[in-house]
Amino acid sequence: MVGIGSVELNYIPEYDSTRSPEKKENGSSDHPLPWQAIVWGIINNLPFLDRSGKEKINQNREILQLIKTEKFPNNGFLLSFESRSTLFKVKIHKQHYKMKKIYFSLITIGILLFAACTNDVPGNQEVTEGGSLEAKISFDAKTLRAASSTAIPTVSWANVKQVQLFLYDKASGEVKFSHTVTPTSAQQKFSWTNVPAGTYRLALLANVKSNTDDIVTWVNGTKEEFTNYNVIGKVFNASFNTTQGLQIDLKEKSLPTSPTIPHVWGTSLRGYAAPSEIFTAYSEDVEIKVGETTVVPELQLKREISLLRARFNIKEIPVQPDPTKTVHFDNSESNFIAIQRLPVGFGLKVGTFAGGVMAASDVDRVLVGSVGADTYKNTDPATGYNPNKIIDSNFTLWHDIRVLPNASLSENLDKEADASSSRRYFIIIGAWVDAGYKFADGTVASENKAVYWAGTINGVFTKNVIREVNMTLKTPGYPIIPEPEDEGGLEITIGLPENWDSVIVNTDIEA
Repeated sequence: MVGIGSVELNYIPEYDSTRSPEKKENGSSDHPLPWQAIVWGIINNLPFLDRSGKEKINQNREILQLIKTEKFPNNGFLLSFESRSTLFKVKIHKQHYKMKKIYFSLITIGILLFAACTNDVPGNQEVTEGGSLEAKISFDAKTLRAASSTAIPTVSWANVKQVQLFLYDKASGEVKFSHTVTPTSAQQKFSWTNVPAGTYRLALLANVKSNTDDIVTWVNGTKEEFTNYNVIGKVFNASFNTTQGLQIDLKEKSLPTSPTIPHVWGTSLRGYAAPSEIFTAYSEDVEIKVGETTVVPELQLKREISLLRARFNIKEIPVQPDPTKTVHFDNSESNFIAIQRLPVGFGLKVGTFAGGVMAASDVDRVLVGSVGADTYKNTDPATGYNPNKIIDSNFTLWHDIRVLPNASLSENLDKEADASSSRRYFIIIGAWVDAGYKFADGTVASENKAVYWAGTINGVFTKNVIREVNMTLKTPGYPIIPEPEDEGGLEITIGLPENWDSVIVNTDIEA
């Protein structure tokens, strides 16, 4: 969760007989509380207490995180904080101030969703008896820290385009009521009337509108955006083995190609877009009674996707016999990053299915993570991250790619485990080389040609996890797109993954 650094540093200053505090006309002293003087001088919108001990919170307070506490000489200590704008430190000198109490808390907060009160009657309009429903939704606005790169994607309601509510039978998955709302403010609640009486599972599904989001939805075998009405009476399926009911999947996208430096893909391969940032929330056994209003406890949206951060060290690509023949990672339309062997389908909780990705992956499915001019970024991001450090002296190129988890919840895999062999992601990167360039297989480019590196990522991707993939290219690369059976000379080591509110995991790749 996002933590607001609520700092209470209560001290009794030792009286300094060599300096008398100046008295103001109202009789007060110009002595501030010691910690207030220190902290306020560093960051002017940190929450603080006034001299009376009453809390004063600046309206423009920052999101703060305590990083560490260190001792320094003379029995003092150092508090290190991190905020949106800066990394700053507070020194407390014990020899100057007698400590009464130090209290630091990272207050867990939820950013509450906008209000959307409506008297519309979405869903089954034939219902004559029903109750009312009231729900408050909070946002799982997590922050995270990293071991290698430190860039953290910022999270706000800008990440959520819309939220669709479903009331459905938890055993069969049949939808009885649905309504979609759009975030417009930070703290509100929803109210609905004319909700059919009964006991349901309540689900929230964010960023799954196929007309605007990078996701596709199906209604009884036809590609169709979920609305408040076409889902009523349909069932959420726990598998993709049928064309009936409500289904969610990746959206198709053309595989990378270029008129000047073409890529030759296998005829069975199909391209897909990186998924939208899907969020869900659930509440069990919500009972709607005739003539009564059911108030649902606050619902927190949880992220259902993973993030693959690819960083590239190109300094170790062997120098060619003719050093003028090089690999180009510049803004070329021929450049791309792709992920092969993708999960098939995503669903809500139904029966024994725990929700999330389905139980199978398909080796012929290829996620187009990035293509063209923006594929290999060579500067730290200017916006959208806090902090924003990604590149370093070795890993000078990067790209963040949203992916679905490659293990279903029923597999019950630990974050340290490997994915099953049939579900492991296979990463492929493409650039281009000059005519005369010698590839790793000994062939020589007769003209400007594409070059590829690839490798299997053994470690599992779980939801709400960032995995940093550090790719060190040590071979000249290959002239054809490698298949999963041929890893293209890459070796991949998987580090321990953690949730986005903790550590960014690194994966080291050598080619």
